[in-house]
Amino acid sequence: MLPLGALDIAGLMLAMGVAMLFGPRFPEEVAETGVTPELVQAVLNSPGLWLAALLYVPVSMMFWHAPALVHWHGVTPLKSLFFSLLACWTNKGALMIYLMAWLAVMMGGAMVISLLGGLLGGPSALSFLLYPSALFMASMFYASIYFTFRDSFEFEQEPDPALP
Repeated sequence: MLPLGALDIAGLMLAMGVAMLFGPRFPEEVAETGVTPELVQAVLNSPGLWLAALLYVPVSMMFWHAPALVHWHGVTPLKSLFFSLLACWTNKGALMIYLMAWLAVMMGGAMVISLLGGLLGGPSALSFLLYPSALFMASMFYASIYFTFRDSFEFEQEPDPALP
């Protein structure tokens, strides 16, 4: 698992390093003025942010199933990266539906939390609700990853009723 972690960090640093070449640098602005709506808008419109996200997609695909392959099946880390990338590419349609469903769950949860926070007292109630609900949704998401692994790699044949 440690080699996988090191490779994941290396992939993230590579994606972020390349993206920084195309993105604005804001640390001095934040120190002077704080976070402003204009600064947030500039970050969201930054080509570097979108490039980093685009570059990290294949890295994410390589690490989606790799830990499970190493842990449960004893596959070497480099082979697990290849098999995970291949499985994600093979199942890209199903994984896109999975991603869209989770985006809908997260957006719906955020809307419910915002509504409850507004009804129960504004920002203080919102901060009280936000952390536990974010942990709950993250737990649901990470638990669902097992099923994507199982359905991609572990094939159980159902018995044929015609056979004795």
